[in-house]
Amino acid sequence: MRPESLHLAPASSSGTAGIVQDVRFMGSYYEAEIQLAATLLRVRLPAASVAVGEAVVVQLAEGAPVSFVSS
Repeated sequence: MRPESLHLAPASSSGTAGIVQDVRFMGSYYEAEIQLAATLLRVRLPAASVAVGEAVVVQLAEGAPVSFVSS
């Protein structure tokens, strides 16, 4: 999953709950590290819209490519 394929929403929204661990300015965008129950994700943001320690929900961004592997 690429960082730009994810979206952050308020903790009251549906999705996977996490806590913001870090927010970094990357020039033309910001990147947030979100700690989920079992993994750390990076999410690309257009602005510094979250703060370290904030509870958020991770969702797939609209139009994000998704593929499933069948077994």
